[in-house]
Amino acid sequence: MRYELFSSTTMNSTACRGFVNGDNVCLSSIRIPFYFAVRQNLFDGILDTYLALAAPLLAYWLMSLGFYCLDVSQWRWLDKYRIHESEEVKSRNLATPREVAWAVVLQHVMQTLLGYAWLNESPEISVARCQSEMEDLGRMLVLVVRWVMGEESGLKFLELRGPEITHWLYWWGIPAMQILFALYVSCKSSSVLTHSDVL
Repeated sequence: MRYELFSSTTMNSTACRGFVNGDNVCLSSIRIPFYFAVRQNLFDGILDTYLALAAPLLAYWLMSLGFYCLDVSQWRWLDKYRIHESEEVKSRNLATPREVAWAVVLQHVMQTLLGYAWLNESPEISVARCQSEMEDLGRMLVLVVRWVMGEESGLKFLELRGPEITHWLYWWGIPAMQILFALYVSCKSSSVLTHSDVL
């Protein structure tokens, strides 16, 4: 499904002749990517805030349960896929399963509490909100490009590529960086919590 939204400033061709229009930017239309749903919650009856808090916990425990079942199974055909630890690695593994479970539960509690404090209430989801945020991002892009490339060449570059860069940053670039940062924080926090000298 593809939505197009035309800003009121872009419908009047005399008011907006290019991407940079004085202190404002003009986005002729926004193209909404496939992953964006124009509705308040993904599932009816469940707030996205609670779903965002529960999904990582459910995914972790379901995957852990699956791997645990494979580990304790007596299926011989799995032996060729098993990673056999050396005696040295086994001797350095000082954390008991109970200590590891405690560290994981502690991490999940911290993650849920921080997530609850961070996510509070979901903002209203609308295409108009996306348009406004893209215009704010476009204004920031104008400042950065003018500073890096200079006034004249920056404006020429923005007239050619400004709308496409703004669209890409808003729908793809910034979300990808947020996911990568969240993965980095998650990996670092789990490695700190699971070291045996921390427990």
